[in-house]
Amino acid sequence: AFIPSSIDSADFAEDPTQAAFTWGQTRGFEDYRKGLLGINYLQALQEQWDISLSVFGNFRDTYELRPFNILSEKSAVVGSRFKSNYVYETAVGKLEWVMGGEYFREHYQWSTFVNDDRVAGNLLSDNDEIRSYYNIFTEINWSLATNTVLTTGINFNRTQYDYQDLFLGDGNDQSGDYQFENQWSPRLAINHKFNTTQSLYAQVSHGFSPPALSETLTPDGAINPEIQPETGYNFEVGTRGQLKRIPFWWDVSIYSMYIKNLLVARRTGDDIFVGINAGKTRHRGIDLSLNYKLDLSTLQVHIWSTYGFADYIFKEFMDEDNDFSGNELTGTPKHKFSAGVDFDHNSGLFGNVNFLSVSAMPLRDDNILNSDNYGLVNVKLGFQKTLAKSFQLKLYCGINNVFDSRYASMILVNASSFGGNAPRYFYPGLPINYYGGLSIQYKFN
Repeated sequence: AFIPSSIDSADFAEDPTQAAFTWGQTRGFEDYRKGLLGINYLQALQEQWDISLSVFGNFRDTYELRPFNILSEKSAVVGSRFKSNYVYETAVGKLEWVMGGEYFREHYQWSTFVNDDRVAGNLLSDNDEIRSYYNIFTEINWSLATNTVLTTGINFNRTQYDYQDLFLGDGNDQSGDYQFENQWSPRLAINHKFNTTQSLYAQVSHGFSPPALSETLTPDGAINPEIQPETGYNFEVGTRGQLKRIPFWWDVSIYSMYIKNLLVARRTGDDIFVGINAGKTRHRGIDLSLNYKLDLSTLQVHIWSTYGFADYIFKEFMDEDNDFSGNELTGTPKHKFSAGVDFDHNSGLFGNVNFLSVSAMPLRDDNILNSDNYGLVNVKLGFQKTLAKSFQLKLYCGINNVFDSRYASMILVNASSFGGNAPRYFYPGLPINYYGGLSIQYKFN
């Protein structure tokens, strides 16, 4: 697939189909092959006890042509997961004990070459990395007679990177190991069912996210000992359920998440990003989902909507001499709303109409620039028919971005300017586009 170019605000407003000059000349693209294989085994040892074991692997081989260099990546992953469930009855309710662990190991190799008129030239870098981690976890779910479920659990994580710099042309070997502190992540939750269709829940949980290798390196490729993983606590309450006599469902949650050492990317040059920790951030929000189903004998209609409110701010963030504390978190829209109607007719006709609205979001940590809000409408129409009880035929077509709205499907936060050019914040979204398809399915009886 060809790689779209980010463009500056003037080009985005004038003609979002154009590319940055260097990308337009190179006609950058990415070509890859990938595969995935896994197997899962489940065994009931007793009536109350069962175990499961999963083993999986995947590979990815990527070639990417870019103006500043050509990137070649190879990744091979192996992993396994073990889980045991034991259920027994107590005097005051049912107790379920879950315990297990998982292991993940990735061998990642990447090299860059001189882009010699779209052909790979001399080697610029050659790298090899082993990424590995393991989790050990346990959880207890206690179902009380009062239709209340109490859950408590904890997860232990250990993550390590082993990095080898194989390029000796510059005489600067940046090889090294990187190991993060052990992470203990507890969770406590409660869920109470008022009846078979309505419930109220609350939870407190801890989580963490380690930086990618690129975020652990300095611009010259050396290990950055100052970088730390993101850690945080999430507090959440919510309710979900259905009205008794009306096919109407809801799911509402209110959360407040406090994150320490949020990872933020800083671009220091073409394809050069440095990871930094952004002090403390606060993420408060509301997620709402509403669904209504209408059955008109020969016609079934599903009306749905979702809304997300995200009040995310930097609580404490000093970037050198700049104090961004109190600013809105970069690249996060405060409001996101979607709604749609899906229908199925007994004749085989089906389709849907959906709408997406995304509010403006800050482009920079200092909040002096924002993207524009946008809305999109998509439609789809199709026909499906079962033939001879075993064959199913499906035809469909659709239109995305019906009103040809101009919008940025992705933004590059804190974009820098190089060579006197304006910063390129925007990746333009697709204009109005059309698609269609044919599906034939056979079911063995």
